[in-house]
Amino acid sequence: MAKVLKDLGIDVTVGGFLGKDNQDGFQQLFSELGIANRFQVVQGRTRINVKLTEKRWRSDRFQLLRL
Repeated sequence: MAKVLKDLGIDVTVGGFLGKDNQDGFQQLFSELGIANRFQVVQGRTRINVKLTEKRWRSDRFQLLRL
C-alpha cells in the first residue's frame, strides 16, 4: 500500500517491528522507493509473505518462516 501511495505522489511513512537478522533487504527497498521508515528493530527475523499468481489470476499465499 505504501508503494502505491508513493507512486501516486503521496509522502508516506511505514512503521512497525523489523527483525534484526534480515532487515537489510527491507531497509534497502524502502530507501530505493523513497519511503520513510520508522521501524523499531527487534531481535529475530521478519516473516516474509509470498503470493504466487498464475495466468488466470488465481493465487496462493505462502508464509515463509525460518525458525
